[in-house]
Amino acid sequence: MANVIRITPQELNDRLESDRPVVPLDVRRGSYERSDTQIIGAIRIHPDEVEEQIEEVPPRAEIITYCT
Repeated sequence: MANVIRITPQELNDRLESDRPVVPLDVRRGSYERSDTQIIGAIRIHPDEVEEQIEEVPPRAEIITYCT
């Protein structure tokens, strides 16, 4: 099983600004377009379709899942 930790928005920003390959994966339910919180460059996948669409995530990148 992968190591799962919680990070703050600032920690996410720091990782996005680093040289490491990081992919924000937005798996929130509901209307993403109407949300006032969007992460630039995030890959949007419905939580029920992650297994079918995981190939959209670049290999060897750190995945940061946004789900709330």
